[in-house]
Amino acid sequence: MNQLKQNIINFCESIFSITIRDVKIQLRNLSYITSILIFFIITVLIFIFGIGPNEGQLKIIGIPIMWTILILSSTITVNKLLKEDYDDGNFGIYQFTGL
Repeated sequence: MNQLKQNIINFCESIFSITIRDVKIQLRNLSYITSILIFFIITVLIFIFGIGPNEGQLKIIGIPIMWTILILSSTITVNKLLKEDYDDGNFGIYQFTGL
């Protein structure tokens, strides 16, 4: 049982360290963050103007649209992040080490 706990702790630590590294990489360039925010604001405005001033309809579909736009805006920088990992060979290391 102790070995299982240790494996779970090691797995969580490795996931946490990878996440921290990716966040640090993303925060180095503020242009990525601003592009995400600009895309989010523009698409929210497009949906609002497309739906119209009907408050009832906005209350029904507003939250799902917001989540969809958040997911779409987060995919803007994923390509850049994954490309760097692919070029560095990190994906091969993750595959061979079992992470």
